[in-house]
Amino acid sequence: MKMPGTVLALIMLSAQVVAAPLSASRAGNMQTALDDLSTVLLNHGYTLVKVQPVDQALVKRGFADPGIRLAFVGKEEQVRQALASDPALLNLLPLRLTLEDDQGRVRISSDDLAMWRENLPSSVEVLQGWEDELAAILSDYAGQ
Repeated sequence: MKMPGTVLALIMLSAQVVAAPLSASRAGNMQTALDDLSTVLLNHGYTLVKVQPVDQALVKRGFADPGIRLAFVGKEEQVRQALASDPALLNLLPLRLTLEDDQGRVRISSDDLAMWRENLPSSVEVLQGWEDELAAILSDYAGQ
């Protein structure tokens, strides 16, 4: 019977490579990381729109700070790109970075845009451009 071999081959052929979110890490604390990230963002023409602590309501009730912040970043040009390519892209804006304090190191990760590229093939170029910019930002952050 060749059926199991055929099924296995089809599964392997249909398996997609799942891209991981972009990330960068370096020694420091959360405040220093936010300051350095702000500088890097400005150097790339981005604005730090908002920093949102995660689970601060629990901290107010006496629980430990989980050391996670969401940083919303963007630039006006991205809104124009989204509108021109596919207005559904506006749901991604401003782009989000996650900062995690991990025992003296702060890791910054981006959202994974692979699913968006898959579902909006007409916007692949725009999404890849945004991802390339995020990769450059994270590279500069790690290199400071």
